[in-house]
Amino acid sequence: TVGVTSPGIAPAEGTIDVTDDGDSATLVVNEVNAEVEDGRDANKNGITDHQGDEFVELVNVSGAPLDISGWTIEESDGVAHTFPSGTVLGDGCAAVVFGGGIPVEGRLAAFGNALVQNASTGALNLNNTGDSIFVRQGAVERAGFAFGDIEGADGSQTRDPDLTGPFIGHIAAAAGSPFSPGTRTGGSPFCSVIDSLTVTVTPATISETDGAAAASGEVARSGDTTDALEVALVSTDTSEASVPATVTISAGSATATFPIDAVDDSFVDGDQTVTIAAGAGPGFVVGTDQVTVGDAGGDTGYILINEVEVNPPGSDTAEFIELYDGGAGNTPLDGYAVVLFNGTNGTGSDDTAYDQFDLDGFSTDAEGYFVIGSIGVANAGIDVFPIPGGWIVNSGTRAVALYSAEASTFPIGTSPTGTGIVDAVIYGSDAEAANLAAALGTPTAVLARDGETDTISRLPGGAGGRLAFSGFGDGLPTPGATNQAVGAASAYDLWAAGFPGLGGPGDDDDCDGIPNAIEFALGLNPQQPDGGALPQPFINGGGNLQITVDKAAAASGAAFFASTSFDAVDWSNTDLNVITDSATTFAAEYTGSAPVALLRWGVNVSP
Repeated sequence: TVGVTSPGIAPAEGTIDVTDDGDSATLVVNEVNAEVEDGRDANKNGITDHQGDEFVELVNVSGAPLDISGWTIEESDGVAHTFPSGTVLGDGCAAVVFGGGIPVEGRLAAFGNALVQNASTGALNLNNTGDSIFVRQGAVERAGFAFGDIEGADGSQTRDPDLTGPFIGHIAAAAGSPFSPGTRTGGSPFCSVIDSLTVTVTPATISETDGAAAASGEVARSGDTTDALEVALVSTDTSEASVPATVTISAGSATATFPIDAVDDSFVDGDQTVTIAAGAGPGFVVGTDQVTVGDAGGDTGYILINEVEVNPPGSDTAEFIELYDGGAGNTPLDGYAVVLFNGTNGTGSDDTAYDQFDLDGFSTDAEGYFVIGSIGVANAGIDVFPIPGGWIVNSGTRAVALYSAEASTFPIGTSPTGTGIVDAVIYGSDAEAANLAAALGTPTAVLARDGETDTISRLPGGAGGRLAFSGFGDGLPTPGATNQAVGAASAYDLWAAGFPGLGGPGDDDDCDGIPNAIEFALGLNPQQPDGGALPQPFINGGGNLQITVDKAAAASGAAFFASTSFDAVDWSNTDLNVITDSATTFAAEYTGSAPVALLRWGVNVSP
């Protein structure tokens, strides 16, 4: 379609058909997960990560093995992933690229034996309001997919049927399943796999004090044994157990053994389960086994950033930073400091400290928590280092860093440094996050979304488990208590957590005649009387009675509804038409012909 416009003249447009010249596809984009809903763990790492759980699924339809080494996946912000050297897809086989969170890359049984990789840039950055995806071999586009606004969509967009059909919502294509990375919509693999690796660890339990060769690993291969095979080894937590980088299975042999060394840390972190993985390129399915590393006596506590609330709903009166010592309890914080850093935000305050807090004289509580919090948190009865509201900046890209140093070391304007770093959290989604992570130089620094209703939480967290290797995910605000994942509470609960002491959905805490559930739906303050008018019914252009509700951002995931009545006693869906129910708007109308009719709306706030 070609359109033309000119001031003062009605616009016009015409169409032209472009006929395909018969090119055959070599690769298709089969599934894209760009809108990650709370509780949807696509990469199967145990948490919901609004960047890590994004994915693009590609399938080789060329009719032969396809070498995609050096090919790129690009979106509107630029290159998101470059396939490494040696990436070969078998005929009819799939590759899945996640935004992140996959501890072991390769052909994984958990994803239908598909080739699974993390985005080489650290994120896919797919835009929920619409984006274009290009798969390119150099300058040549080999596959692509463009989508419009999917804000609020639950699950991925997938071809139906697989490979050849148009894109639709995965839930519609697979009877309720939100996504199927690496497999067809029904869960079956795209291609069969002959060769695989198997790992066996003996014994299955060791102590962190057992030292070198505390356990033995055996890797076995299936298929042809004519040539020697170099196998890459990975431990998912090198602070507990380490393995050699590689082991070679000799020519003519199907197995090889390797040592597993126990690592004695000084942390009270409880028994830890570590996955030992073996991979040999895209031709083999990755093999895994686990070893439990027992904690040893005499360890001391450790301090980590456990939870951060940067942008509570309503107003910034419930911000906090929670530190955790692994459950040791009453750990002195002398010699520690928390420092807040800017990232690039277009205002000139780039990569410098904008606040800091010296923790000398403080200690964690009996359960191991210490909270630096704004006045709203302090009023909730939590023992905190009190700070006025609005002190954590939530716009742009920022970092919260914990140092083993005095706060005076970091005057306002100081550049971020890795010297003395203990832990760090970077939030925001632009490319500047990578610069902050490099400047801080800590492997525990992670990217996390700045959410209006979600905190940045270590999951699992707060129950004595070691957190150093755990990712951050969006969680329910729990300052001074065990972290709780989203999905265990309703959208209303998440919103209500920002108003300490708030009653239930049917209560009217501020006595303004508007119950809390409706304050939640409209984005009002339930603890201050609101004088604004509620949504009112009106006669629309079709002559029908209509009600339109502008949803608050925190309520976009809740269930809105409408009903009709003729006597204000019995309510039903008779002659009711829901015009729209998007992430931002709910609208319904009465389409009947009764001379008197009533129309009402509501919101279901149950989990």
